[in-house]
Amino acid sequence: MVAAAAPSATPDAGGRGSPELAGVRAKMQAKDFDGAATELRDIIAKRQGDRAPLEAYNALVELEQRRNERAELPATVDDMVKRFPSDPRVAGFLLRHAEAAMLKTNRPGHVLYARDLAKGVVDGFPNSPEAVGARALLMEIAGQRGRRGGG
Repeated sequence: MVAAAAPSATPDAGGRGSPELAGVRAKMQAKDFDGAATELRDIIAKRQGDRAPLEAYNALVELEQRRNERAELPATVDDMVKRFPSDPRVAGFLLRHAEAAMLKTNRPGHVLYARDLAKGVVDGFPNSPEAVGARALLMEIAGQRGRRGGG
């Protein structure tokens, strides 16, 4: 009988159905958002290899946006871009989140979140196909700010 590898050593660690994310979800349901964010950061920090734990990053980005943790998001994006520069999924992940943030008009700072996420694509993956969409989104954001008097 072959022993199963530890969850953090498997390629799918931090993905759907992983025990780590089940614990995070339980913390979020119990409204222990600080504990959930800490656990997500631990899952991400322990990740080995060149494939980003997108499910963990997804939960962390959503949590940071929901809690309006504006100072945390740029660090999360920078970490993702620096740790997983060869993962082709990262640029698409960031762009999808940037586009979604623009639609979340009920959340404070949604445009700033979108800008941070799109900037992560442009800065971290400038030659990716997603960079074209990210640049267009940044131009749209700059145009909106200009109409409001730079706000």
